[in-house]
Amino acid sequence: MRLVRLVYASTFLSDTVSASQLKKIHEVSVPNNSENEISGMLVFGNDYFLQCLEGGRESVNRLYEKISKDDRHVRALILSYEECHVRNFSKWNMKFLMLTEEQKELIRKYSISGIFNPYNMSGESCIHLLSELSNKYGTDEV
Repeated sequence: MRLVRLVYASTFLSDTVSASQLKKIHEVSVPNNSENEISGMLVFGNDYFLQCLEGGRESVNRLYEKISKDDRHVRALILSYEECHVRNFSKWNMKFLMLTEEQKELIRKYSISGIFNPYNMSGESCIHLLSELSNKYGTDEV
């Protein structure tokens, strides 16, 4: 089995995103990802999702296909897809973080501005941003 890393962005369709909606997405994904040996991280801000999925090629591809058909969001766009030797997010079946003003400078480090928009970032920048976020906020259960 080949280990792959897929990073994608999407836009949430809801006019107002509730914390409970996002919590529900997280609660469902953790056991599903565990069952399929998928690890990763999901961040949300400015109505955008940025997610990294790591695991076996078939499992990751199958999950991304399901995600891309989910009607809660649109414009699912793969920013990076690569084979990898080591998981960046092996600690979590799915780490979740809602972005706040606190992360503005970190976002600026990897993008054009301090405003989170993963469509304006390279796949490599997204992976580095997610890695730094996981290192800084990795012990918090959100």
